[in-house]
Order: sequence, then C-alpha cells, then structure tokens
Amino acid sequence: MAGIWPSEISSPARFNSLKQCMALEFLVEVGVSAIRTDEGFQLLFRIAMQCQIIDDVMDFGRDCAQRLPGFLTASEASRESFELTYDATRCYASNGGTSQTRSLFPLRCALLVVSEFANLLITLGRWRQRISLVHPLPKLP
Repeated sequence: MAGIWPSEISSPARFNSLKQCMALEFLVEVGVSAIRTDEGFQLLFRIAMQCQIIDDVMDFGRDCAQRLPGFLTASEASRESFELTYDATRCYASNGGTSQTRSLFPLRCALLVVSEFANLLITLGRWRQRISLVHPLPKLP
C-alpha cells in the first residue's frame, strides 16, 4: 500500500493498478472489522458520528443551498430531518453493548459530552428554523 495517502483515497483516479485498489479494499475491511469488534474503536466511531451531526447542524443552511448530503438534508421535510437526526444522536449516544471497563471511561465521558452538545445544537437548530419541539396533538372528531 506504499504510495497511497489518506487524502488520496477519495480520488479513485489516483489508483494506477488493481493491486492498489485491492490493498485499499483490504484496509477498509480491516477498519470496519476493527470498529465492529473493538469497543474503543466503537466509541471513537460514535464520537466521530456525533461530531458529523454537529457539523451538519452548524452548516444546515449552506448544506441545503448546495444540496449536500447529510443527516439534516436526508429528508425534504425539515421537521422529519430534525427528528431523524435527533434519533441518530440518541442511537450513537446509547451505551448498549459496551463494557464498563476503566480503560474506556475517558471515551465514554467524551461521548457523553459530545452527545449532549449535539442534542443542544439540534434543539437550537429546530428553534432557529421555527420547528416546534413537540408534535401537535391530533384533532379529535
């Protein structure tokens, strides 16, 4: 895999041989496997996804104008986008499946802080977009 840097991964034209493509595919498979099996990598991935959500909320207007993909631009309806993003934030913040070992305590704390910040930004983003925080009650006949 010599000669291929992370900045070049997003540019498939840089791969000159099948060998380089296969090496990159192997690295991706190893990375995905590590995230699935290593609890530290799982926590780091969940922190990174929370940071991506924070970025999406901060750049919501620009992303919509440029039609960029993201958590908040996944749906045409703003209310639904914010609800789905909030659900994703809760999912990434959940502690299900991770052990409570002392060595992972700093990562769990970081995930908690980043998750709460993401929730706060989503709430403020909804308020800024004038999207109600609660669903209206259905009208009775």
